[in-house]
Formats: sequence, structure tokens, C-alpha cells
Amino acid sequence: MEETAPMWVSYVVAGIGYAVIALVIFLVIRSRRSRQKNASSIFSEEKESPSALNSLGSAPRVKGGFRAIDWILPFFTAGISLIFSFHFLKQRREENQKKLDRLWAEYLNWRNRAQEPFAGFDYLFNGDSLVSDANGVVLEEARQGDTTTVAKGDIRLRGGTSTVGVGVGVGALGVGVASSQTSLSGTLNSEGKSTVGKDVARDIDKGQLIAGQGHLNFLGNLQTRDIPLEDLLNVRRDFHVVLVSARSLPVTQRFRFIDRFEAQVFEHALSGFLKAQELPSAASLVGEMESAAQEYVQEKLNNLEEKMRRIVAGA
Repeated sequence: MEETAPMWVSYVVAGIGYAVIALVIFLVIRSRRSRQKNASSIFSEEKESPSALNSLGSAPRVKGGFRAIDWILPFFTAGISLIFSFHFLKQRREENQKKLDRLWAEYLNWRNRAQEPFAGFDYLFNGDSLVSDANGVVLEEARQGDTTTVAKGDIRLRGGTSTVGVGVGVGALGVGVASSQTSLSGTLNSEGKSTVGKDVARDIDKGQLIAGQGHLNFLGNLQTRDIPLEDLLNVRRDFHVVLVSARSLPVTQRFRFIDRFEAQVFEHALSGFLKAQELPSAASLVGEMESAAQEYVQEKLNNLEEKMRRIVAGA
């Protein structure tokens, strides 16, 4: 009986340990599923109905929850680190709630614009001119790429060191003097090669782009550009960037818009000028770009929803 008692105790301790680990795993999985369910239910209501829109009030609350590491550390430190876990959990929840409140305010703004997708882009139309947001366009131009220099070589040296010493006896004392000489000779071979990288687009200035009165004008903080519309040869768009080629320009002008939808509107208007030699009216642009505006607003809403879901699910 005395020999089997310690093994009995070890079985009990091991059983308790496995039970605690299983409980930790269960609590972590349950907490994660609860957060994911809460995140997926935030936007489950019918968004298109006016009643659903009016029912939206304050931002969702970050419920938070312990992560796996929050349970494992206390288990191996006899619960001491649980004090710090509560502190960090509260701090993490407050930070996530601030992010969620900010995203929620932006989300409500875009939800209100969903009924009238052009409502937030009224500044684009100024009489007969098309105007970008102030400081909403970056002028880019092609510049020479970086120069890379590679050098290689070798050095061969030969040399020797000699020491000459002289000793003189003065009475019972001895005085010695020594000098050292070193001589080197050799050869140095070296060669280098420099290569210039391909041209790259570099930011030149930031400002506003205006299309109207027969001209496409860029009004920057340091530079300006004036392109007669009758000189346009080609207009195309690469996501945020509108590329303009003209007879009076030696290089293609690149206008990078901060807002992608602005780039779509300008590209559509300038392409329309190339076809009809006249800029489309504001009413015409609104009608032709309405579906693109709706897609843009919906894309913004989807991105904001995904960000908020990740915050709630991972809190």
C-alpha cells in the first residue's frame, strides 16, 4: 500500500491537470464562437429598408473575452498573471471600442449616402467645370531610376619589418635604443560598373485638378500644369491614376487621385471629350456614373463592415 500511494496521487494530479486544460480549451472555443456570432449578427438586418436604417443607433459594443494565452499563462503561474490579464483585457477592449466608434460613424455616413450616391461628391461639379477635392490629386512624372554601382578588385602587398638595436653601458647601468622599419610594395587592381534603373513615377506635387473652359489645369502647392483640351491624344485610368497624353506634352502626365471614384469621373469626362470634343454636363455625368457611384458606396460599406467584424470577433 505504501508503494502504490505515490502513484495514486500522481494519477489524481494528472487527471486534475488534464481536466483544467480541457476546461481552458472549452472556454476559449466558447468565447471565440460567441464573439464570431456577435460579429456576424451586427449587419444581419435588412439594410435596404428605411426602418432598418433608422434603427441604427450607437456603435456595437466590444464585449471582449479572454484569449488562449490569457488562460494558459495563469495556469502555469498559479494564477498570478491573471491580475495582469484582466488589466490588459480592459485596455484592449477600450482601444478596440474607440476604433469601433470611429468606424461606426464613418459607416453611418456612407449608409446615408447609399440612397443618393452622388450626395458626397457635390464639390465635383462647379458650373461647367469638373473640380477635384482640394489637395486630392498628386502629380506624378517619370524620373530616371536609381543608379547602382558594383566595384570589384584585389590588393596584393609584400613587405617586411626589420629592427635595429644599440646598447651602451654607463657604469653599472645599461642603456638600449631600438628602431623598427617596415617596407611594403604591391599592386592594386580594381574595376567598376554602373547601371541605371528603369524610369519610375515619382511624386512631384499635390494639389487640385480642374477640367473646364477648354483646359485641364493642375493647381499644385509648388507647380502648375495647363493642358489645352484640344491637345488631348489619349486618356486612360490605372485604378487611382489618370494618365493624360497630349500634343503639347513631351511626357505622359500622371494624376494620382486620393479618391478612386474621382479618378473614374475625370477619366470618363475626359474620354467623353475625346469622342465629342465637348465635356459632358454635370447632369449627364451623374446619369452615366450613377451605377459606378452605387458600386463605390457599397464597396466602402463592405470594407467598413469587414473591419468592424474583425474588431468584434478578435476583441
